[in-house]
Amino acid sequence: MIPRIRFTVQRAPRQALVLAAISALLALAGCGGGGDSDTVTLTAHIVIPADTFVDGPPVGAALDGEINGRKPPFETLPVQGFSSLVHLGGQSWAALQDNGFGTAANSPDYPLHVFHLRLDLDAGEINGIIPIGLADPDGLLGFPLGRPSESGNLHGADLDPESMVRLDDGTFWIGEEFGPFLVHIDALGRVIDTAIPVPVPPTLRDHARGHPVFRTPDHPSLRVHEEEHTRLADANLPRSGGIEGLARTPDGSHLIVAV
Repeated sequence: MIPRIRFTVQRAPRQALVLAAISALLALAGCGGGGDSDTVTLTAHIVIPADTFVDGPPVGAALDGEINGRKPPFETLPVQGFSSLVHLGGQSWAALQDNGFGTAANSPDYPLHVFHLRLDLDAGEINGIIPIGLADPDGLLGFPLGRPSESGNLHGADLDPESMVRLDDGTFWIGEEFGPFLVHIDALGRVIDTAIPVPVPPTLRDHARGHPVFRTPDHPSLRVHEEEHTRLADANLPRSGGIEGLARTPDGSHLIVAV
């Protein structure tokens, strides 16, 4: 576990960042001036059919009309929208489900999960999907849930999970976009720490609308405003502008957050 997280902001000239990104892309594409060792090759892939479902409650009541030939609500839980994939060893992988159907408004009934997958890359087959529901049974997140319950199950109106890393103790950190927040869960999907906001770097504080942390229009403190224009006026990040990327250093002592 990481009891404290210190955010450090490192800056570089924009041109240098762009050149670094281009160089990385060229190297991956095999255009970096080397031989076969510079080429990345796709050796296997697995296609999960769009109409893949697992046991769960009916979802999609907030969706309107027919979508790609499918008419919601759905009788059970569709498996779709993976936003992160972590290798657990062997054929076992953990796939982070994105926030339901895309927004807080259309996903209030969509229970969030980490799916444990068993993937046979040699055969190109998926041999198992086990849904692990995300929950905050002890109320540690630090803000009220959209659908309060004794189990504290989390739904697509509570968090927008985008990225995930696994620590050596088997717990996971999730980067999400509604806050944005860092969320710490155990192997059973239970929240085990208070959600950690992302502080605004000193160089950006003049543009942060008076707030010390980043806030999107879906931040819990702004959900009390029914008027969309009020949320937008008080937010300092756009919607879906939170934590998109998350990585860990090899020793697990630091998390690297990309907003």
